[in-house]
Amino acid sequence: SVLSSLVLAAATKKKPPVRVPGFKDWRMSKWIKHDGILRTQGLVGDASKVPGSSTAQQTTEALAKLDAILKEANVPRKNLLAVRIYVAEYTPDNLQEMNDVYDKWVDP
Repeated sequence: SVLSSLVLAAATKKKPPVRVPGFKDWRMSKWIKHDGILRTQGLVGDASKVPGSSTAQQTTEALAKLDAILKEANVPRKNLLAVRIYVAEYTPDNLQEMNDVYDKWVDP
């Protein structure tokens, strides 16, 4: 968020963060990179594109969006510190679908 990036920039007093404008440039960035840390937000699989799409399809789409950002920011997957994935309908089947896609995607 803008607040955390402002606090981060003020705390480090190093190079200013690199921001890539996203939806509503004045409110949030598509991604921000500061002191080697890349932060992004709001990457979702668009269920409206494929009505009745599965958790696996939506996870695949969200991770593809993350891949594009990683490429744009020149950050390899092997350097990821954490990936937080939220599942709207938390059921054992949905969790398994998401984990199956993520396990194939993540760089061990």
